[in-house]
Amino acid sequence: MLDYIVHGGTKMKPTIFIRTISLGLAIMLSAVIAACGGEAAPAPAPVDTGAIVKEAVEQALKSAASAAPAASSPGVSPEDVASLIQDAMKSIPKGVSAAEIAKIAKDAADAAAAANAPVIPKGITAKEVAQAAQEAAKAAAKPAMTAEQLQAAVANAVKSAVSEAIPKEAPFYEGKNIRLLVGYSAGGGYDTYGRAIARHIGKHIPGKPDVIVENMTGAGSTIAANYLFSEAKPDGLTLGLWNSNHLFIKALDGNPGIMFAGEKFGWIGAPSDGNPVCGVMGFIGPKTMDEMVKASKEGTRIKFGTTSEFGSSLADVPRLHNYTVGTEWDIISGYKGSSKVRLALQEKEVDAACWGWESMSVTGRAMLDAEGEDKFIPFAKLFPSEDPEISDLPLLQDLATDEVKKNLWDIWSAGYRFQRPWTTPPGTPDDRLQTLRQAFDATMEDPEFLADANKAGLYLNPMKGEEIEQHVATILRLGKDDCKALQFLVLDRGSC
Repeated sequence: MLDYIVHGGTKMKPTIFIRTISLGLAIMLSAVIAACGGEAAPAPAPVDTGAIVKEAVEQALKSAASAAPAASSPGVSPEDVASLIQDAMKSIPKGVSAAEIAKIAKDAADAAAAANAPVIPKGITAKEVAQAAQEAAKAAAKPAMTAEQLQAAVANAVKSAVSEAIPKEAPFYEGKNIRLLVGYSAGGGYDTYGRAIARHIGKHIPGKPDVIVENMTGAGSTIAANYLFSEAKPDGLTLGLWNSNHLFIKALDGNPGIMFAGEKFGWIGAPSDGNPVCGVMGFIGPKTMDEMVKASKEGTRIKFGTTSEFGSSLADVPRLHNYTVGTEWDIISGYKGSSKVRLALQEKEVDAACWGWESMSVTGRAMLDAEGEDKFIPFAKLFPSEDPEISDLPLLQDLATDEVKKNLWDIWSAGYRFQRPWTTPPGTPDDRLQTLRQAFDATMEDPEFLADANKAGLYLNPMKGEEIEQHVATILRLGKDDCKALQFLVLDRGSC
């Protein structure tokens, strides 16, 4: 340990150096504690952290800078200053009030000034005093720092200490409920995925709010999307789960009932992509794609059940297949969700349907496992799949011979890169959107959620909110020529 430290051009014993630093720290500590609250304050007041830091830094610099020798001499490193300040802040005993600490610091500073004695506030142990002395002695042997380095070190240390000392606000979501508006009926794919995630996401949100699922059905989930866009408060407490394919219909300008701008929603995340699969009931007769096409060309009017006239795979897939392949499948709309379409299939109101395999394989499992006329038989899919149940099925676009028409499938399917996304109303504060995104991402990796999803047979291939934003932008930039070519999907109601 050094015998002397250069101070102001004169030799200075380490103990005197320690006293100088300790006095500065005591003054700083007193200022910080006084600013944070004391007996004189009749009621808690808003804490100005910036002012506390500024005042504490100024007080500490006056003392620490006077103890730092010239640049050519050994001096105090930034790490040492930070360590001493942090140690001083941490030495406050638990259970001592702010007023008591302020008085202790003031008394200690007064005593040190009068008797030139080391400042040792009550409650600090001998071990802590020894450690502080050792750190101060080590500091004397290290290279001197510039004024800028000293100021930055003290500022960072005090900010950290003050941040720890100030009581934190309760998380925004603490004691609150989050509404998740599902645009389809209970029991369908959107509802099943939504409720599975809702059971787990709350524990990943600071404050651990309850997430309550509400079904807001109608117009293929357009009602829910419109409500979220124009009526729901943008406070992060109302979320929406609706069909992302409406973005494509909006790009075609084909549905005046879509009263939202997709790029203005906050996109939280999606649990999977989608792979629309078409299936037919056993009571119809044809069971393969070739047989379905042949039956149509021979005059059999096969009825496909759907929710709205367009805007979902239930309606768009058979309509697109009719246009590109030449089939004449009938589209029977008006059902409020895939669960109602399934019921219509079982009651022989309709013969076939097309919707996402990630949903069909779960919510339609009983029908897939049935026998004879009650069995639902998949016959074609949109994307290649390794799932053994559908891996051998042909692609829906395979029978299209016109390459221009065949390419329309690729354009239309962009919205299926993300399915069942969670969204927030436009204007939701960015910090809350980021909180929800982080919670969604954490849920997708939560072992308990994954175990539940596996038990329920849910297909997962999550996509982050930031990635969804990019896909949304791509969909909404649909070219004029492609827009015109796809007008038949919206029954030629759009304008490009």
